[in-house]
Amino acid sequence: MVKKSNFLSRRLRQARLAAGLSQKELGKRLRISDKSISAYEQCRALPSFDVLQRISQVTKKPVAFFTEEGMKQESELQIRLKVIEDELAELRQVLREKGLLD
Repeated sequence: MVKKSNFLSRRLRQARLAAGLSQKELGKRLRISDKSISAYEQCRALPSFDVLQRISQVTKKPVAFFTEEGMKQESELQIRLKVIEDELAELRQVLREKGLLD
């Protein structure tokens, strides 16, 4: 349970910071105290699913972002993106060699 809580607390902080919000600002938008936000981020408490959904909406992150399964999906997408970028670089090289691309 602690491992998952640590994961969740890190993701909560990442999402808040990416949204450019302080703990106080996020708490105000969620209508909960900044102390609750701090407790979530310090692994002293877990947000309810309702609060997690609201955090998701405010930070514009999908709920899956806050789960380990979501992280696995994100990693798979990053790998796929890297493959596509490599293929695109190869295509550009071929087009340059044929004089079809500057």
